[in-house]
Amino acid sequence: MWTWEYYANWDLEKGVPEQPLTESEANERDEELEPYVVVVKQDGQPRYVVDIRCNSFSYGLIYLDKSRQAERMDFYTIMDAMGDDFLFLESVIEWKRAEGVRIQSFYHLDGTCNRLHHRLDTDECFKEETMEYDLADHIRETVSFGEYRSLLPAVNEFTTDC
Repeated sequence: MWTWEYYANWDLEKGVPEQPLTESEANERDEELEPYVVVVKQDGQPRYVVDIRCNSFSYGLIYLDKSRQAERMDFYTIMDAMGDDFLFLESVIEWKRAEGVRIQSFYHLDGTCNRLHHRLDTDECFKEETMEYDLADHIRETVSFGEYRSLLPAVNEFTTDC
């Protein structure tokens, strides 16, 4: 079963949420354009963290491994096309800890992507790539308070129990 809880922040280094919020407090933060996070749990275990940054019109999605460490982070920004808002997946960071690598991908609206490969131990960039991608794969519906499914990769797994 999927559930979610609200917090003021997620500590990336420790892999824990900080400052629990009630739904009402989180909604107030949303209305006041203050940051907060939504910890999405599957069977009681944190699986994703939705990082809401209303004041910068951006959202983050942190994918957690079993030890609650970030294995991937997606960064979305709000875009406007002819009066319709949508979210654009602007960048992705992936940690390949077993390989000692962090990969950062930066997506551009012209369908190109710059990808940088960094060593985890030295932060040295040892490989750069430019590639093309399908823009349609990077567009999501906007989210509103309490409705985050368009950001979540397991969207079809969610029920109204969230």
